[in-house]
Amino acid sequence: MTLLFTLLVLPCHSRLFADALVVVANGKSDYVIALSGQSRDLAKLNEAATLLQSSIKKATGVELLVVKESNASADADAIYLGKTAAAKRAGLPIQKVTGWGYLNRVVDRNIYLIGEEERARPLKPRQQGYSGFSGTYKAVTTFLEQQVGVRFVLPGEVGIHVPELKRLAIDATMDVSWSPRFTFIGRRVSPYSGKHEYDPYAIANNFFGRYASDSRVFWTGGSHTWSEFVPREKYIETRPDYFGLFEGKRDPLRRNILCLSQSEVHDLLVKGVVKKFDEGYQMVMLGQADGYVECQCDKCQAIHPDVGEKLWIKHRQIAERIRALRPEKQVVLSSYVTTTKPPLSFDSFPENVVIMNNRYSPAYFKAWKAFPTPRVVYIPDWLRSWPRVPPRYAVNLVRLWKENNVIAVYMGGGLDQPGCSWGLNGPSYYTFGKAMEDPSRGADELEREFIEASFGAAAEPMGAFFRAMHRRMEARQLLDRHETGNPDRRYRGFPFEMYPDDYLCHFFPPQILNEMDRQLARAQERAQSDETRARIELVAAEFRYLQSVATVHHMFRAYQVAPSWTLFDALQKQVRGHAKIYDWLHPNGKALNPGGYRKLRTPFNIGWPCNDALKKVTGPPFDWDFEKIRQSGDLPVPVIKPRIRGGQSLKPYESKGAPGNSKTDGNNPNDPETGAPFDQ
Repeated sequence: MTLLFTLLVLPCHSRLFADALVVVANGKSDYVIALSGQSRDLAKLNEAATLLQSSIKKATGVELLVVKESNASADADAIYLGKTAAAKRAGLPIQKVTGWGYLNRVVDRNIYLIGEEERARPLKPRQQGYSGFSGTYKAVTTFLEQQVGVRFVLPGEVGIHVPELKRLAIDATMDVSWSPRFTFIGRRVSPYSGKHEYDPYAIANNFFGRYASDSRVFWTGGSHTWSEFVPREKYIETRPDYFGLFEGKRDPLRRNILCLSQSEVHDLLVKGVVKKFDEGYQMVMLGQADGYVECQCDKCQAIHPDVGEKLWIKHRQIAERIRALRPEKQVVLSSYVTTTKPPLSFDSFPENVVIMNNRYSPAYFKAWKAFPTPRVVYIPDWLRSWPRVPPRYAVNLVRLWKENNVIAVYMGGGLDQPGCSWGLNGPSYYTFGKAMEDPSRGADELEREFIEASFGAAAEPMGAFFRAMHRRMEARQLLDRHETGNPDRRYRGFPFEMYPDDYLCHFFPPQILNEMDRQLARAQERAQSDETRARIELVAAEFRYLQSVATVHHMFRAYQVAPSWTLFDALQKQVRGHAKIYDWLHPNGKALNPGGYRKLRTPFNIGWPCNDALKKVTGPPFDWDFEKIRQSGDLPVPVIKPRIRGGQSLKPYESKGAPGNSKTDGNNPNDPETGAPFDQ
């Protein structure tokens, strides 16, 4: 078995090309890196050159000289970056290479890595901007992957795997062109991209959105854009009638909820969207306020009896007005919570409409087949403290999107936020990114590629570690509720995770935890390089935290089945063990940065099941006073309230007309346990 794995882990740079072009041999190279002088953003081109130069040097020990194309000798062998005059003389179709697309080709002995750059707009604090595309940077990362064997497994320098090579020979017949299937993939992915223009990980793995908007493709506005176009702070005093009426008051919840029957509100929404178009964006989001509830004024109530339909009707009318003003642009409407289901009162949208769906199961896309608009998908699955999306599920999602006319992927807060799990989720992030580049690649192949590059000599046990977790986790999609909402069009979340311990106890039972623990110990023994040890340390830190919380939940379940002082003492021991792990992960009250990843977000300082930064897991038994309970002489009998979607209690639906509640159709009685209407 060991021999078989050894054969499998041969890196891609060991392939023998039928026609090889030698770039570095015997510690020397005749090549220079020549930069186009025609780029619209020379800083981006220089960053691409620096990445290429440093990677080849790390692989071979040879540093190629970087020069302007105008200073390169006509007789010298060169790696040309960007839309160079040399590429044009060679007859390459450089005018067809646009956006994030690239063309990598060898002509004679010259290597052409062709893309184009767009100048970025400077970002201001708390304001959206765009980073601009850099096709040449993407061309370089692809060249390094395919021809040198480089892998970009994590953000930052320590996340770049570069193989050691005595000789660099590339495919002399190289001819690769590509343009993205998805025009936008954002938001922020790496903390490093906040300081620098790009992080190689983000570009290599096709996460093209920096901060909130990429280039001029899609202005998202955080998806809830009413507050941008009709801001409450600007109009509430002078025009309170612009805002929703609830129990006789205008917007008492301060959610920037608009009164949809006001024609002046429609005018402001049209004006706001058109303004964004005129700033250069191709797609602009028109989305209702988060936590939307319907206005109770008589005119709004008369629009339609269904809360979601009111939004569809008015947003469709606004989109039609915008189409008359900017017919070549696209308005993105939000299918979210009250608008999760398709419209009821009309059967088509204007041609300028794109729908952003927040659900994307096969059944959901089938429900929307009658409205064949282009789609954006909003994906919150990655934004969790615990690993939830295994590689196979990630690849299947991308393939499903491709089949259903998805043109952009909006990742909510992105991957650079507290609570993200770069250690345990590393293979899934990588697999997801690579599938967006080429959906035909298999999940197992991509997972293996990540593990081999990340862990080297420790790849075999780390592969077993992740397989134990991922194969169990694949059942999650069978347990999630993917229906398109309740009869009152609200979405209840994931009913499987009704209690805080449901997820960890099901997907991380003792057998899985023990197997992962055993394989991790084997991997730590086999690690040979500092980079490998750093990556394993990151995985280990996240696993120890997850393991400590899951173990407490398992013991607590045993206690609830048969309360006894013996199990009470064992439970106290596990809670103390978790507290020690927590303190280890928060030295001096600050979150640990395992493996030297000093800028990567970790799941240790925020995110469910933690409620806030540097706060411990809450709820029984984590916050029990064990000594006080023991002194009382009474064993506690806990009553655990059900939760959905990471901590929200299931609250009964109140009477018709109360703020925050929707009308049912009268044919669906409420569940006596939760107060929520019965649905599918």
